Amino acid sequence: MSIIEVSHLKKSFGSLNVLKDVSFSVEKGDVIAILGSSGSGKSTLLRCLIDLEKIDNGTISVDGEDFVKDGVYKSNKIVKNATMKMGMVFQHFNLFPHMTVLKNLEKPVKIVKNTNAKLIREKSTQLLSKVGLLNKADAYPDQLSGGQKQRVAIVRALMMNPEIMLFDEPTSSLDPEITKEVLYTIKQLADEKMTMLIVTHEIGFAKEVASKILFMANGEILESGTPDEIFNHPKHERTKLFLNNSL
Repeated sequence: MSIIEVSHLKKSFGSLNVLKDVSFSVEKGDVIAILGSSGSGKSTLLRCLIDLEKIDNGTISVDGEDFVKDGVYKSNKIVKNATMKMGMVFQHFNLFPHMTVLKNLEKPVKIVKNTNAKLIREKSTQLLSKVGLLNKADAYPDQLSGGQKQRVAIVRALMMNPEIMLFDEPTSSLDPEITKEVLYTIKQLADEKMTMLIVTHEIGFAKEVASKILFMANGEILESGTPDEIFNHPKHERTKLFLNNSL
């Protein structure tokens, strides 16, 4: 059974059709890289999956349960149960500037989950150690580099114990040297068989880490397949053109 199933998803902003009849599935442990030019609908797709944008039509199911079917959303409880299985990391970190790193990690968990404070602290320190940032626990976001902020944002998402991680261009606002730190952290998660969907322009990273590639253009998935199929044997002219311009 697929951990995520998307069928005939459609999303418009006014007269602009951003997603047009998008269908795909995600198996447990998949690392799916979503590629495409700016404006192809990649980020909107992730935001629809985690209910940051409401779809106009289509069905999304998580762990075999629909939270929206044929454009009609189920109860708030069902939607929340589905979306709580996902963690999302954004392009611009979205850390609280007035809170230390530890508070950025622990405050959301305390609000959303009734978890023992000692257990939360154990988890936050363990995850900070994992990404090499335990020495920054008491620092504020403005004292961190861009790569450090993004690694904190990844840890914050992991604090909720998600089954699925969504990354929306996690390195696009970072310098090339700092990008490596963040990609290494994501690769660690891939090695641990975390299910992930990653919107990225990092073609080399997608080749190395992804188990499946989705190529999007004009709100549609034009082509999907393994990295070998997409990068070495693309079928669609738009895919070929995109790769020629990116490599």
